[in-house]
Amino acid sequence: MSALKLRTLGSWYERNERRLSSLSLVTGFLFDLLFVQQIDIAWQSVWVASHITLAVLCIVIINWKRSALPQVLSIETNKFHFWMLSILQFLLGGMLGTLLLFYLKGAVLGASWPFFLVLLVGVVGNEFLKKQYTRVSLQIGFIFFSIFLLLTYLVPYIAGTISPTLFVVSGLLSLLVITGIYFIVTLRITKAEKASIKKTASIVVASIYAGMNILYFSGVIPPLPLLLHDSGVFHAIQRNENGTYTVVTEPARSNFLSRVGIYTPKPLFTYDGNPAYAYSAIGSPTSFNISIVHQWQYKSPVSKKWETRAEITVPVSGGRSEGYRTYSLVRSLSEGNWRVNVQTTNGQTIGRIRFKVQQPNGPLPLETVTLP
Repeated sequence: MSALKLRTLGSWYERNERRLSSLSLVTGFLFDLLFVQQIDIAWQSVWVASHITLAVLCIVIINWKRSALPQVLSIETNKFHFWMLSILQFLLGGMLGTLLLFYLKGAVLGASWPFFLVLLVGVVGNEFLKKQYTRVSLQIGFIFFSIFLLLTYLVPYIAGTISPTLFVVSGLLSLLVITGIYFIVTLRITKAEKASIKKTASIVVASIYAGMNILYFSGVIPPLPLLLHDSGVFHAIQRNENGTYTVVTEPARSNFLSRVGIYTPKPLFTYDGNPAYAYSAIGSPTSFNISIVHQWQYKSPVSKKWETRAEITVPVSGGRSEGYRTYSLVRSLSEGNWRVNVQTTNGQTIGRIRFKVQQPNGPLPLETVTLP
């Protein structure tokens, strides 16, 4: 390709770089969003790991190729670099789509929104930092973030339990892996540029590592691979001989928005003096045998804050695709807004059951339902 055509391509690429970068990232996000929704944890981990491997390969090729280019040619004017960067952005979008979808499955947005805000800031930052050495550092940071997220749920999945210690192990393994990747990526980069990349990459990686630890120990990061498959608050619950559960509940509230699947009104629970039962079906890998906590909270009409009225620890065993079922009960409920936080023993929120308690006004319209 002639120098004139390279310059023309370079000029066009500079004018449209941000749009093309965004298009590649969004395309990768939508691709994974459409095609990996039903993949289980093991295959989802393989899928993300393959994206990470290919993204690292792209970064290595881009930087190694740059060192071999004639000095008179700018990296932005190289057609090969253009396509490799587009593929890289597609892969990053794919990782984002898979990880975001998977973490959203196990997230309570009211508790985990800071975590998703951090993820969004990282993606937006990728679109606005244009200098090449900064871009390399940012891509290193993004790869580290993806590896950290992957190992955060993969290590507990392999270990058969979830704990702060395993999170620390995941973080240290992530640092070890990204260090190796950094040395491979910068192997053929000049010493002067490597110094700039090393400084920036160290700051980015250290910031992500510190941020992830703060979010985790604040209970913000969803406790994957635990997922809340089903939940509810009932007037009575009984386990049947065939393994199903029979519950006594009030008819679900309905309006136009709920009928079209947009918004479901908060369930009503009429307190008649009998116990209330919080039911949860927790999905976890076969090897998991842990305990979870049902934290019953009441929103005080005076302070407008959530007050914990009971914390009940219940066991969970893995291996059932619809989730291992368990429940807790309380015998006294005040009128008003309630919620039951389904949490790990170290305070991470798996799910949340919201309902509103009212006093009886005539006969209770109860119905019996069998849960599979």
